[in-house]
Amino acid sequence: MEDLIFNIEWVDKGVIRITISDHNLIQKGVLYFEKVKDGFNRKPISMNSWTCVDAKIEGLYDMGGDYTSLDILNKCQLLISSLVSVNEHVIDGHNKPTDNKGSK
Repeated sequence: MEDLIFNIEWVDKGVIRITISDHNLIQKGVLYFEKVKDGFNRKPISMNSWTCVDAKIEGLYDMGGDYTSLDILNKCQLLISSLVSVNEHVIDGHNKPTDNKGSK
């Protein structure tokens, strides 16, 4: 999958789009993920998980390649984990009260 470029972006609150392109930046696939709803606890999906709700990846099959749709999903889940953990860290960092003692 080294020949693929994954672009991840927030579409809306709770919705992420991942666009997959080749090295010429020609779009080969797009996947949409939504955050699993509160209260959903079926295994193997747990809270704070993201599920693929729509995908169009025919262009990836046309390219050929040594990967399966499961490989693509696993790569996307890894990217989402990184994006969500970074955003949570930034949000937490901005929401912490500052201590103004000693500053004038």
